[in-house]
Amino acid sequence: MHAEEEGITTFESHYAPNVGAALNEARDRGSKMQWICLSHAGEEAMFKDILALKPIGIAHHGNRTDDYFHAGNRQIVLDYVKKIHDAGIFAGVSSHCPKHIAIIEDSGWENDFYMTCLYYLTRTPDELKLAYGDKLVNEREEPFVKGDPERMTAVIRSVRKPCLAFKLLAAGRNCMNPQQIEERFKWTYENIKPIDAAIVGMYPVLNDEVRINADHCRKYSRLA
Repeated sequence: MHAEEEGITTFESHYAPNVGAALNEARDRGSKMQWICLSHAGEEAMFKDILALKPIGIAHHGNRTDDYFHAGNRQIVLDYVKKIHDAGIFAGVSSHCPKHIAIIEDSGWENDFYMTCLYYLTRTPDELKLAYGDKLVNEREEPFVKGDPERMTAVIRSVRKPCLAFKLLAAGRNCMNPQQIEERFKWTYENIKPIDAAIVGMYPVLNDEVRINADHCRKYSRLA
């Protein structure tokens, strides 16, 4: 409700029963908040529950997208996009890998939008070795590489469809001080298209992150 007061019209999340309960309660209180669901092939059992919440869009989860691409099974992702469209809903594809976004765009997939992670967190062990000259101690750790945002935003600007850029704050790594946070908002909007948007995770306990983030969006979204 506070996000809506600050002018935020849409949020994105996975489906879970508590998400559905919160969304329905907010709507009962008059909220018009829109919802984009993050889902993936294999979650067909909960598809009816997702549709019952009337999402404006469903995006195939980025980690799963990249896993399928790495395994040579990209058709599974495309089939899920078709399933979303068959339900009459905008279909999106999320990915952490700029190359995967470019492949989808060049292949003429029927998805309506992309979710584009500014950091390539799903590098394979061989890709990690190529990037670092070695492998991570724990290959399950997320590798945040400084040059990744430039690589992804170059692809974002090259595709015709809307992109929702996420992890611009690098899961807290770009939050060392208020100036750094503001700079990353500014940089992101300067490097995406006018039809694009940003997704920002929030933990509004220590600060009013809802208002802070909304203020940055109002200030810098005109730069896109």
